[in-house]
Amino acid sequence: MDLQIWFNGGSFSPDSRYLYISTSTKLYQFDTNSDDIIASRKLVKDLDECDAPLGAGSLNLHKLGPDGKIYISSPGSHRFLSVINEPNCEASNCGFVPWQIALLGKNFGGLPNLPYFDSESNSCITTNEDSIIHGSESVVFPNPAEDVIYIQIAYEELNQNISIRVYDLKGNIIQSKGERHVKLEDRKFGIPLSNMSNGMYLLEIKNLDSKKIRNHRFIVAK
Repeated sequence: MDLQIWFNGGSFSPDSRYLYISTSTKLYQFDTNSDDIIASRKLVKDLDECDAPLGAGSLNLHKLGPDGKIYISSPGSHRFLSVINEPNCEASNCGFVPWQIALLGKNFGGLPNLPYFDSESNSCITTNEDSIIHGSESVVFPNPAEDVIYIQIAYEELNQNISIRVYDLKGNIIQSKGERHVKLEDRKFGIPLSNMSNGMYLLEIKNLDSKKIRNHRFIVAK
């Protein structure tokens, strides 16, 4: 497999499973749950710029929005944003639409600074018990993170006891937060990353009452 990809932008799905990487005309998806993440690469879309509307450009920066969708700008001056509408879903079902949103005026290169809101995460509707429903999943953001990684605990963990651990990819415990009783007013909190090197990590949230474990992958990039 050719791994020489010159990419312009990247982003993680809200559930932290899928990594999206784009070149100027191609959008790829990687599955971080795979034993071989590189080999999991799937081509989501290969754009034909001849089909682009006037004022559209190629793919550039990514941004995960508060609505759970991923927005992709173009380099230089452009009038459209491309959108991954269902980023928690596998490549063929992720709902990527190039040049979906027409802007009111010209944008140059970047994307706005979108703050995190307590809104429903984008979910992939399936026919099994793993389907995600509103409030049922914990959320880790931003991803990648630089100084602090924030955690929003799932609603079903309220008034229960949890423990949190951060592992490196070799299985070593990097941080451990011990037992924590989750109340509504503090279901969002941060973990400092000052003592952690750049790389990918696994964050484990364990419900000490139900024994349910939720895992999130995140990247430290300083």
